[in-house]
Amino acid sequence: MNCSKCGAPLPATARFCPACAAPVAGNLRAPGGTDQSALEARRRRIAIVGGIGAAVAVAIVAAFMNLNRTQPVAPPTPQPAQASGADSAKVTPAQAAGFDWSGLDPEQLQAARAALDEAIAKEEQTRPGNSKAARPPNGQSAR
Repeated sequence: MNCSKCGAPLPATARFCPACAAPVAGNLRAPGGTDQSALEARRRRIAIVGGIGAAVAVAIVAAFMNLNRTQPVAPPTPQPAQASGADSAKVTPAQAAGFDWSGLDPEQLQAARAALDEAIAKEEQTRPGNSKAARPPNGQSAR
């Protein structure tokens, strides 16, 4: 390589021309023989590609977390208990859910208790290992 100002031959690691002392800015070489500007450009490209890769990875993780987020589910509304037969009691959902049976007359209360006992008996029959001897003898709930 030659000096751009005076044309004198330059050593590979020269920063200034030994003949005219002109700076050799565009011709800097690293000890391995590659251009400094090429090394800097390569480092810049690596940094840019790494930054873009990190941004893409963060976007993928955020999208994955957003897609896997579960929506809150409202609890099922309880159905009012009704006795079977002609004189079944009309129980409002608020009364059944909140156990507010204070406004019922004695006939309605009796029908509601009978329906509740019937539902409990059906559930106990479906469970394996429960014997019929575990139920109270007169058919009423154990409460």
